[in-house]
Amino acid sequence: MKKILIIDDEKNVIENIASILQFEGFNVKCALDGLDGINAAQRERPDIILCDIQMPELDGYEVLKKLKENHALCDIPFIFLTARTEKSDFRAGMELGADDYLTKPFSRDELLNAINSRLVSHEQKKHRYHNSLDELRRSISYSMPHEYFTPLSIIIGNVELLEQMFNSLNKTEVFEIINEIKTAAGRLHRLLENMRLYAELELINSDEKKKKNVIKLEAISMKKIITDITVKIKQDSERDFDILLNDEDALVYVDEKYLSKAIYEVINNAISFSASNTKIIIAANVVRDEYILRIKDAGRGMTFEQISRVGAYMQFERKFYEQQGFGLGLTLAKKIVKLFSGELIIESEYGKSTTITFSLPLA
Repeated sequence: MKKILIIDDEKNVIENIASILQFEGFNVKCALDGLDGINAAQRERPDIILCDIQMPELDGYEVLKKLKENHALCDIPFIFLTARTEKSDFRAGMELGADDYLTKPFSRDELLNAINSRLVSHEQKKHRYHNSLDELRRSISYSMPHEYFTPLSIIIGNVELLEQMFNSLNKTEVFEIINEIKTAAGRLHRLLENMRLYAELELINSDEKKKKNVIKLEAISMKKIITDITVKIKQDSERDFDILLNDEDALVYVDEKYLSKAIYEVINNAISFSASNTKIIIAANVVRDEYILRIKDAGRGMTFEQISRVGAYMQFERKFYEQQGFGLGLTLAKKIVKLFSGELIIESEYGKSTTITFSLPLA
């Protein structure tokens, strides 16, 4: 039996709605003001909330705002009941996260249709969420052991080799082993650093005060950032002649550390998912009041569905391709760009190419 909470300061309205819903088999709970409604929501955990807008002390907007701030209650479908029909009122409620509006007076069918529609939509959303969790678990089960143990095995194996054969190895062989250890340690360090940064960005985005304390905004030359990153990636990947750079300079008001990380991850992704002797084109220009950076590779590409599911710890076709990392690179880049009021767009043709576009406001 679905539980419905009605919040309205008019007792006769509550009684009329409650009688209809109880007849339809719903478990109905009632509150006569906004504060009582919030307490009832916390106590009863209803499946859906119907709430009047104009109430004394705490109006419907404030009730919705308080509920959205509560992690345990923020996903409950919320329908406003109102006699007001101005578009600005509808817009204000929707911006706060209301799911629907019922304009008083409304019919029995309008009431039931609105409730059933929202309940069905909520169930579908939960179903998609659980499917995503299942896929996330599968992705982690494929990637987690491999990503930790592969570099650790390389490090441990080479250290043991040095211990056992140090006296019989020449200088060149020792340096080769040390380089393998260094490469594996770098891979592990980047993995752990990306996981730490992901958690840090989650905290920053949830707290405006923390954002102001952590982010150090300054006008940065984009040409210098991109050139420095490109030089490093060319050295690390040994694909000097595959990377073509054509960038216009501009000043963007960002935190250099974070933005450099975003650009590095995207270019490194292009390197990782494209073959040697295929071109990676990096181009940037100013369009009106925005700095536009495009990074295009000729790799294996992504499907529309894969693009829509880009997220932390998600890798695609892991069973068929050797990959490094947890799939955090693009997710980190998207979060960082959003942090600076920018946008990151992924365009791809499966089996042919992928283009990542950064759009950032000019300083």
